[in-house]
Amino acid sequence: FEEDVRRMTREVLETLPAKYRTILLLLDYEVMSYTDMSEVLECSIGTVESRLFRARARFKEAMLRLHPELVPGRPSTRSQR
Repeated sequence: FEEDVRRMTREVLETLPAKYRTILLLLDYEVMSYTDMSEVLECSIGTVESRLFRARARFKEAMLRLHPELVPGRPSTRSQR
């Protein structure tokens, strides 16, 4: 199950525009601070915060569309086995 979730997460990330995908990867996989991300991306901390807000919203929308069974509180669309 864990490997399936990783695969689905990668699939959803790939649907996002590069600027949103990048900021999520820097935060969650590289575990960077907002300050470090602002330096790497050459933007203000406010821009980092704004991009993260939008990236999370787009990620959630894509996850709901592609894999609603992984979103807490949503009924599973897969048949029972």
